[in-house]
This record gives sequence, C-alpha cells and structure tokens, in this order.
Amino acid sequence: MSNKYIKFFTRLIILVVCFFIVDFIIGQALNHYYFKQSSGYQYRLTYVIDNSNEEILAFGSSRANHHYVPNIFRDSLQLSFYNAGIDGQFILFESAILNCVLKRYTPKYIILDFNDDEFIYSESSYERLSDLLPYYSTH
Repeated sequence: MSNKYIKFFTRLIILVVCFFIVDFIIGQALNHYYFKQSSGYQYRLTYVIDNSNEEILAFGSSRANHHYVPNIFRDSLQLSFYNAGIDGQFILFESAILNCVLKRYTPKYIILDFNDDEFIYSESSYERLSDLLPYYSTH
C-alpha cells in the first residue's frame, strides 16, 4: 500500500515540475517577444525607457502625442527630438518614465505637457501604472 503512495507522490512531483518548466519556457518566450516588438505602444514605451538618446524629449498624454511633430522640432532647432507622449496616460505615468530616462542619460530639453486636472488624485491614474510592470525588475 505504501508503494502506491510513493508512486502517486512521485508522479505528482513530476507533474508539478513539468508545469513549472513549461510555465518558465512560455514566460521567457513572451518576455523575449514583448521587448523585441518593432512598432506600437509597447515598442514606443520600451524605446523611451531603454534606448532613447535624443536631445529633446516630449512627455505627456494624447495631447502631447498628437501635437508635437518631431520633424518640425528637428528642422527648426537642428536638434534630435522624440515624442514620448502616450495616449491615455497622465503626469504620474510620464513622471515614472522620465525617472527611468534620467537614470540613463540627461536630454538637453524636456517638454512636459500636462493639464491642470492631472494633479487631482485618481485611482485610475495609479491603475494605469500597471503598463510599467514589465520594466519593474530592470528599472
């Protein structure tokens, strides 16, 4: 009878270990593809946090994202420019991104575009910070 229990627990342990291995492999694959995107929201976020080196960075919500045209800044000021504005995000989120950037390098100019209502406490602003979870362990 004890032989059946040993067999059962051995199989259970093997099953649990297999689940952990499969979970780890899937997690590593998803992590790889998340940070290797070449366009879209996550790409822009990863670029700003990890790779941006422009002389001017603009931060803000969708208003900043859609109103600051990089070519106009580049042509008129002869300085490199990147628009780091992100739709649906506000000063709390942009501040976190800016802190990540400033640990890596200091741009010559930083444009912070914000509305006066962004300084009002809102739980949704804190919930939107969840987009930064993939960067938590490295930043």
